[in-house]
Amino acid sequence: MKSIKWNKLRILVTNKCNYQCSFCHNEGQEKGVKFSMMSFDSFKMLIDFLNDQQISEINFSGGEPFLHKEIVKMICYADQHMKCDISCATNLSLITDEQIDILKGTRVKFNIQFPFISEKEFSKSTGTGNLYNIIDKIKIIKKKGLPFLFNRYRKRKLFFVFLLVIIIGLGISSNFVWNIQIVEEDKESIENLYQDVVESGLEIGKMKSKINTKDIINKVRLKRNDIAWMGIELKGTNAIVKVVKATAKPEIVDDNEYCNIVSDKQGIITKINAQNGTIAVKVGDTVNVGTTLINGWMEGKYTGLRYVHAKGEIQAKVWHTKNKKILYNATEKTETGNIENKYQIKINNFEINLSKRLSKFKIYDTIVLENKFKIFSDFYLPISLVKITNKEIKEEQKNYNVEQAKDLGIEQLQEELDNEIEDKSKVVNKIINTYEKEDGIEVYVTYEVLEDIGTNEKIVF
Repeated sequence: MKSIKWNKLRILVTNKCNYQCSFCHNEGQEKGVKFSMMSFDSFKMLIDFLNDQQISEINFSGGEPFLHKEIVKMICYADQHMKCDISCATNLSLITDEQIDILKGTRVKFNIQFPFISEKEFSKSTGTGNLYNIIDKIKIIKKKGLPFLFNRYRKRKLFFVFLLVIIIGLGISSNFVWNIQIVEEDKESIENLYQDVVESGLEIGKMKSKINTKDIINKVRLKRNDIAWMGIELKGTNAIVKVVKATAKPEIVDDNEYCNIVSDKQGIITKINAQNGTIAVKVGDTVNVGTTLINGWMEGKYTGLRYVHAKGEIQAKVWHTKNKKILYNATEKTETGNIENKYQIKINNFEINLSKRLSKFKIYDTIVLENKFKIFSDFYLPISLVKITNKEIKEEQKNYNVEQAKDLGIEQLQEELDNEIEDKSKVVNKIINTYEKEDGIEVYVTYEVLEDIGTNEKIVF
């Protein structure tokens, strides 16, 4: 199946429910069917298939979804890998405060049905339900939500004063730069470019009339030699810096110039053929970087010694080596799937925390995403919403014996070398060496690869 024909999907994670509602139609489930739970692996496979489909909403349903021990993990996975709306049909009786804390950082919406609004009738109809327990759960969820955050900060007059100032000053702010966008046209990262641009005079909050783009470009170009071209465009309150990364170009030697051919790699000569010049090495010789392979001169019986532009084909067996140490007892860090989201309002360099700064996780990785507010495509404001996502990490102790450590090291190093070498057909030999140490195994993997190693070197008299 290549595609689906529905844009809204209901996922039955379990057919088991903690209520015994007499009126429940069991969502089309057959009577007498044994209780079952969808495995997380099956769910993950489903979401991975759906992430490129045109889905508008995914609904978690049951039974009661929160009877599933991995329901929170499932919702978080869907939130991370799907762009559609996410909802959960639940009676809300089983959700815990801890689960609410985790889910508040997701897009999930709860669909809650009340059979009756009287405590007695509610308990009678559900069998085990408690009306006031559900109401308390709803209050907790509302308390964790964004409306509560705004209510919590309503007494912070400074926050709203700043907002008012921003609104009043929209016209004035159009004369300033509030965002700097780096566009690297060759899609290769240029390190520290943003810092160099700022230090050269293109700063957040600076009036556009006081920005000399030519002067900034010249200053940046003088600082670095890895930029082939640079341009700055001021659009709205956005400064767009476009750059093209410079590539190292080999020295071009004219065909009329005298030159040798030298080795640019270390290796063992496997093939050498000179079209012009005098061969300086033979097949089987080991050469280093800079070793002359073909001399840029020829000597004849009648012509004597004369200099030429050396030409030829030289191939050698070169070595690509990687190594690492695999410990017998190692601590590996893996993601648990639990996440928490925290938010900040950032006005220029002033930060207002909308969530507790301390994480509930002991060990975690952090991803920070800052979205600046803008009115039009290039009209940015000096205010942004910062989303801080903490992903819980668990540490797991791994114990390997000698053979397991060897196999793991060899597998990892071969994968790295396979990614490094473009033409795998040129690999003629693989050499593996391992050395046992007290705490682990040192692994060395070497690939012998056939490569062209000749480069021109101008003859200077």
